[in-house]
Parts: sequence; C-alpha cells; structure tokens
Amino acid sequence: MSNAEPAKYNRFEVYQDDKPKKRVVGSAYHREGEGLITLRLWTLTQEKFYVLLSKADPSKYLVMTREENHNARSTNKYFWHIVGSGVVDSKNGVVKLQFDLFKEPIYMSLHPDRKPALTLANSKEAS
Repeated sequence: MSNAEPAKYNRFEVYQDDKPKKRVVGSAYHREGEGLITLRLWTLTQEKFYVLLSKADPSKYLVMTREENHNARSTNKYFWHIVGSGVVDSKNGVVKLQFDLFKEPIYMSLHPDRKPALTLANSKEAS
C-alpha cells in the first residue's frame, strides 16, 4: 500500500464573457505538477476538452479532444485533435478560448477558485 499523498487539483471557472457579472458555463481542472488542463462545459456534459500550453509561445494554448486508439500494435494510447486555441489576457486574468466551431469565445480564469484544492479521492469531475 502506498503512503503517497493523493493528487491535488485546482479548479478554475469558465465563463461566457469577461464582463463583471460573469455567467459560468463550465469548470477547468488542473492536477498539480501536470501540464494538461481538463475542461468541462455544462452544455456538453458528456465531452471533455483539454487545454495545453503551446510549446512555441507561452502566451498561447491549444484546445484539444482525444480519441482512444484501438490499434493494439500502436504505442499511442490516444489520437489528439486540435479543436481551438487560447490566448492569455493577463490584464483581465483570463485565457480567451476560441473553439473552431463556435462563433463566440469563452474565458477560463487564470486564478484558481478560493476553495481548497480538490483531491483525487473527492473529485470525479476532474477525471
């Protein structure tokens, strides 16, 4: 049995616009020490999106989905599909996310919720 501490997640609000009265449309979860952020949108409850910092530019992000690879001989577990992009707006403390198929952007806060970090044991939303 392992004595390691459970993984901790920070939760970030995702909202429709960057106005003072924000309409929350989802949540993003970041596991401490990981580079990938999991994004859940309330209108697409069965879907998971992933937000990853661009290697080429630290102010830009990629929005992706993943599809399981069923080829037993492949070393890749998933196929990753880029479905949008994001740009950091540090003045407003958000990442502006633009999906390829949606006209309007959504915004992910750069600041985690003030609630204590979630742990793996009490967070099924993050997985």
